[in-house]
Amino acid sequence: MHDLRVAIVNAKAVWSHVRVPEKGSFMANAAQGGILTEVDYSKVPESIKKIVGEIAEKFNIGYDNPAYSLDFGIGKDNAPKIFEINDQIGFPKWEMKARDAFLKELVKNFKEKVI
Repeated sequence: MHDLRVAIVNAKAVWSHVRVPEKGSFMANAAQGGILTEVDYSKVPESIKKIVGEIAEKFNIGYDNPAYSLDFGIGKDNAPKIFEINDQIGFPKWEMKARDAFLKELVKNFKEKVI
């Protein structure tokens, strides 16, 4: 049991990771014992990328370029399902490959809001 989180900043996916709960738990959140494993976004299934692109485009226009994450699971029909949209997206661990790209986009996002 796990979920895939895709973080979106400036209308683009900047970090993705699989979250797996501790044994015997349903909570995949890292602060509650979940284990994060970074996933290169190029390896995320196209069906998920399509959903991310559609939502990112609409949210960027409708909500003044927000930073957020989308949590995906796979339904019984083997299709991706969003079960959470979260404005508390977390930060990549220091050793994660997407860390610098994520932080660069986040700083750019903040600058656009204060200038």
